[in-house]
Amino acid sequence: MAVTLRQGELNRLVTVKHTLLNTQDTFGQVPDTETTVKQVWAAIRSLSGSEQTFGNQVNGLVTHEIETHYDSTFAFDSISVDRGSSRMVIVYGTRKFYVDSVHDVDDAHVKMLWQVMEIRN
Repeated sequence: MAVTLRQGELNRLVTVKHTLLNTQDTFGQVPDTETTVKQVWAAIRSLSGSEQTFGNQVNGLVTHEIETHYDSTFAFDSISVDRGSSRMVIVYGTRKFYVDSVHDVDDAHVKMLWQVMEIRN
């Protein structure tokens, strides 16, 4: 079955960021350092209680799925999703999502499905 992507559903412009954690600055502070990787059009879908799954993170719960066009920038060999000292984050307006995983659907290089956890401050 061919993987398809409906263009009209990608109606949210999101920013994908890469965050370095626990990096000590010259003053001895330990701020998080965020770098914008890319802005992409996406569809954001909230998962119902029965669809939510436990992520790889301790106490992590996948709350949303985000769908985007395939982009090799987000391949695991180029950017870490979460390796203890860094993390990928998706920002949409005032909302922030930690990325648990990202998949090239059917390895077809058409669309990517991101499993994310919304962070509420």
